[in-house]
Amino acid sequence: MELKQDWKKIRKCFKRYGASSFHFAMATVKPDGSPWVTPIGSLLLNKDCTATYFEIFTRGMPGNLETNNRIVVMGVNSNFWFWLKSVITGRFSQPPALRMVGTAHEARKATDEEKHRLRKYLAPFRRTSGYKKMWSRLEYVRDITFEEVVEVNLGAMTRQKNGTGAMSNRIKTV
Repeated sequence: MELKQDWKKIRKCFKRYGASSFHFAMATVKPDGSPWVTPIGSLLLNKDCTATYFEIFTRGMPGNLETNNRIVVMGVNSNFWFWLKSVITGRFSQPPALRMVGTAHEARKATDEEKHRLRKYLAPFRRTSGYKKMWSRLEYVRDITFEEVVEVNLGAMTRQKNGTGAMSNRIKTV
């Protein structure tokens, strides 16, 4: 999968991933060099191979990004029916998970449009008691620029490119 060429497809995949698990995993590097993974429920993919996320509940991650702004965002399709169908048919019809490698930029104030986009996504929860507690303060965001997308390989069920660039269900052995 190519980042720029397949961006519309990637956005559709991430929409499904978010709907099935309500978060994405974002990996950063701590100042001591050890890895750190944070669940992010506020990732908004833009139309130009970038994303924006709200910095809420991210206590350690902002400090990590000060020393190393490289990140990996992973989305996983956790939908039960997707997995059941895949196991029955013996293949994934769509990528079960994707990793996107990129760079996070400096925190900045969120725009009204960004707040509106996240609130629209969270609309089904608006009347719950947790909504106000979790998402009433949408102040800061970070932009992410992606350079690479990597399909997660889950063995023989994962679609692989063959030598001609076409998709195949076989694992290419070297």
